[in-house]
Formats: sequence, structure tokens, C-alpha cells
Amino acid sequence: MAKKIYVGRLSYSTTDEMLHKHFSQVGNVQSAKVGKSINPQINSGNGYVLMSNDKETEKAITELNNSLLDGTRIRVVEAHPIDQERKPYYYRHR
Repeated sequence: MAKKIYVGRLSYSTTDEMLHKHFSQVGNVQSAKVGKSINPQINSGNGYVLMSNDKETEKAITELNNSLLDGTRIRVVEAHPIDQERKPYYYRHR
């Protein structure tokens, strides 16, 4: 089963298609989504990519971290679900 990849430091003009194309260089991309801010015309500067298997996920992380996409150096790491300790105070004490 493939792991989700977090992509940070994206340019505000980066699109889903650009993200998909960039990660397609290292393997089969199942999905690529750029996060949206309150204004839907502007992205939030981060996104998520899902590769088809673990081997391609690891390859994408090692080869594309600090690579150039849309004029900026991106950060590529394995995405982690927010665990109980990292949730905001409000949600931990309900």
C-alpha cells in the first residue's frame, strides 16, 4: 500500500497538474492535490501526492526533496496522520 507524501514550500501559482507532472518523473502518481486557501484562486503553499506503491513513494521522497518546481525549491516528506498529542488543545480536552 502506498503512503501519502506531503509537499511543502510550493509556489502560490502551482496547480494540481503541475504537481502531478513533476512527481510523474519518478513513478506512477495516483493523485496530486494542491491545498487551497480561503481564496480558492490561491493555493495554500502545500499539497499531497499519492504514488502507486511504497517503492515509488520512497524514490519520490529521496529524489524530489529540494527539487525545483514552478520556481521554488519544494520540501518532500512522508505525510503523517495527526496523532492525539499533536491535535489542538480544544480537541484534546473535550
